[in-house]
Amino acid sequence: MKGITKSSYQNLSMERVEGILMELKSFGARISGDNPWIIDMSSRGLVFKGLWDDERSVFRIELIDESEFIPSAPTWALMNKIVKSFDGRSLSVR
Repeated sequence: MKGITKSSYQNLSMERVEGILMELKSFGARISGDNPWIIDMSSRGLVFKGLWDDERSVFRIELIDESEFIPSAPTWALMNKIVKSFDGRSLSVR
């Protein structure tokens, strides 16, 4: 995988994480599981895993599958915009 593969966001309650997942659905994501979640954005050529740490109020998102022909940067930008709209602060990006 190339580019960003993981990102962590702090200051997020479970309610905010659920809001983020609902917002991602409005952009075509298929969500399955329950902490961890599989965030299938195959329409954008990407699949992520999301995990919420309730003790630290941190939501981690990891890219687990991508199309070699579709860059992940635009989807990461969308994801960052959505998370920040729920007051999530970027903790780390790798």
